[in-house]
Parts: sequence; C-alpha cells; structure tokens
Amino acid sequence: KSQSKNYVVNDSGEFVGFMVEKWFWNWNAYEIHCTQSFQHYQSLSPLLRVLPGFGIVGPLGLAGIIVLLIAIARRRFDSAARFAPQLLLIVWVLVYLAGVTLYLAIARHRLPALPPLILIAGWTLWELIKLAHLRSPKIWKWAGGIAVCAIVVHLPIVPERYGKHERWWTQVNQGVALMALNRPQDAAVELKKANTILPEKMEGWRQLGFAEAQAGNLTAAADAQLTLLTLLREQYGDYFMVESEALEQLARWQLDDGDYVGAEVTTRRFLELFSWNALPYQMLAAALNGQGKHAEAEAVLRQAPTGL
Repeated sequence: KSQSKNYVVNDSGEFVGFMVEKWFWNWNAYEIHCTQSFQHYQSLSPLLRVLPGFGIVGPLGLAGIIVLLIAIARRRFDSAARFAPQLLLIVWVLVYLAGVTLYLAIARHRLPALPPLILIAGWTLWELIKLAHLRSPKIWKWAGGIAVCAIVVHLPIVPERYGKHERWWTQVNQGVALMALNRPQDAAVELKKANTILPEKMEGWRQLGFAEAQAGNLTAAADAQLTLLTLLREQYGDYFMVESEALEQLARWQLDDGDYVGAEVTTRRFLELFSWNALPYQMLAAALNGQGKHAEAEAVLRQAPTGL
C-alpha cells in the first residue's frame, strides 16, 4: 500500500501515462487474457464465429459516445431528455471503464461494459442507416468518425508480452479441450508447446501432468508435477496450501507408477505440511509398504490422527 502511494505521488507523470495507456487497452480489439482465452472458445463455436466481436462493437460504440457527447455539449438536440437513456448508458460505460483502468485492463473485467456498449453501437448503426436512407451528406462525417474510431480500436498498442500470453493460453486451452475429448497424447503435445512459450507459467505444467497421467505416462506426469513444485516454491515461497495440493497429486502418480522411493520422499514433505490430516500418513504408509518396510508403515499409521 505504501509503495503504491509513493509511486503515485513521486512518479505522478509516469502513473498518469500508464493509466492513459491502460485506458486505450480497454478500448483495444485485442482481448487481454488472465485465465481463459475467450477468442479460443469463440473459434470453437460456428455461431460465435459469425457474431461481431469488440473489433466491430468497439468502433461503433465509441463513435456513438463521441457523437452524442458533442451533440449534447452543443445543444444540437431540441430536448436533452430525449437522449437521456443513451446518456445514462454512456456515463455508465465511461465510469465503469475508468474504474477498470485503475485495476486491471483485461478481457473479463471489460465484459460488464459490453451490454450497454452494444446498445450504443446499435444506436450508432441505426442513425447511420437513417442518414444513408435520407442521402444526407452528414453520412460522410459519421463514416469518417467511425473509421477513426476503428483505427484507434485496432491499434497494435498491447505490449508484446500479452501477445505471447495469448499464444500460451491458446495452447493450454487446446490441450484442456483435447483431454476432454479423451485425446491425452495430443493434449500433451499442445501443452508442451505452451510450456515452451512461457515456461514460468504454472498452469501449463499442471495441465501437462494431468494429460500425461490420462495417457498412462505416470513418470512423465510426475516430472511435470516436480517442475510445477519448483515454480510454486519460487513464486509462492512457503505457502503450504498451494504446495500441499501439488505434493498430494505427485505422490498419487508416483504410487500408481510404482515409484515408491520417490513417493516416500514426496509424502514425507506432504506430511510436514499436513501433519493434522490422516491422508499423508496413509500415503506414506503405502510408499513404505511398497518398499517392503511393513513395520515402519504400521508405525506411521499408528501416528495418524483420527476423526479427520
């Protein structure tokens, strides 16, 4: 909190510039992803593929906002109350996007602004059709304004890291979709491509582990989970809840694969983090029994808590 305050106060020029840049991100046709790629799922649906995206809705909506605000400012309309619904939508969109700009300018946060923006875009398109029907010379001003807005919306201003992020999410989404279709080997190929693009992203390794396990390659699944654990420790430190989930999954795959020595190492670490739960004791006992250490396994089970 104090670092954020110091940044705003001491580097106010840079902060304002960054906010302006993020404002343009909110109006850019590119969808900045955080967890899922909407464009990827759109490509899987014939219906969604033919529907207009933000690349069309954005310029029409932005042009409508500008035209209405200029007209109201110049009092060109006989009654401002006549356009009160449009003005209300405009205020809502601008205030909401201003709030999003202060937070995160990513696709899922822009979604709530789209319904009113679609209505404004529809109004703009209707006014354009009426001008064309009347053969009014104003249509060229409107068309020029929409063209300028389209250029703004389609400017390649999104940083390169988001383009790389887009390619990564596309591969991850394809891998998850292939697993749902029971094609784990193809899924593993796509997920390996994702991990090549952004090897520091944990989700790619997590999903690769599931794909390899689904394909029956438990050793490869365990290797992917080990990489995930390394990244978890680097990025989260000693946050045990995150690490324990990965350890549990790794131990299950090692036990299923017959790697009892590796499973013992994993479950002992799991036991350190989750000593109040019976599960790590049971898994450690299974690893010990697999190595023929039956007496030691029985001793571990006697230490296990009950009632959990």
